[in-house]
Amino acid sequence: MQANKAIEEIADQFLAITDDNVVTNFELQKLTKEINDDRLTFEQTKQLISVLFSKTSETLQDEGDKKKVSCLKKVVSHLMDTYFDGKGGVSDAIFFPGEEGERSLIKYLNMAKHTLEVCVFTISNDKLANALKGLHQRGVKIRLISDDECAKNKGSDIFDLAQLGVPTRTDANVQSHMHNKYAIVDNKILITGSFNWTWQAVKSNQENLIIVEKEDLVKKYKDSFEKLWVQFAKNTV
Repeated sequence: MQANKAIEEIADQFLAITDDNVVTNFELQKLTKEINDDRLTFEQTKQLISVLFSKTSETLQDEGDKKKVSCLKKVVSHLMDTYFDGKGGVSDAIFFPGEEGERSLIKYLNMAKHTLEVCVFTISNDKLANALKGLHQRGVKIRLISDDECAKNKGSDIFDLAQLGVPTRTDANVQSHMHNKYAIVDNKILITGSFNWTWQAVKSNQENLIIVEKEDLVKKYKDSFEKLWVQFAKNTV
């Protein structure tokens, strides 16, 4: 579902439960689950609040009441920008082993609509590799950085991704490894932790990932990625 359409539909559902002037916790929890399932970003959540105010104002006849709603919209927007912007958004933790964690990771990767930077020690998990292939085929601009030795290991998906046209670079150091493990979704969401993108990590390793939408952290990781991308320019796969 497209983001704008999802916001409009969720807003309509919120307004629908107010028709009887009673809103139950069950109704709110049900709609909150839909927001979580759609994985609205922080900016999209602010847009949803704005749409709610606008749609509510449209139902009013009294100009004084419309003005009050408009003023309240400005106050709420100001409070969100001042106290919550950059602090809210997606926030989650995944723990392994377990295929549920693998499915969750793929879901977060598939949130990418424009860009995806992946900087990982290795990729030998075919489901994760296929998720990247699918995103690449849908036009998401993916860049991949990995370890040169791991890329040559049996079962590695690094060269397959590169052959499909995913821009890929590695380190070239026999004494040390490119041991990072993170991904950046649309310059907004950071995925990082101990998790190696391997079948064993899903099936048997004690691993973890955090997923966070926090502008200052994303910027630091993006800066690090760009530095490595330049550093490994001669090691294009």
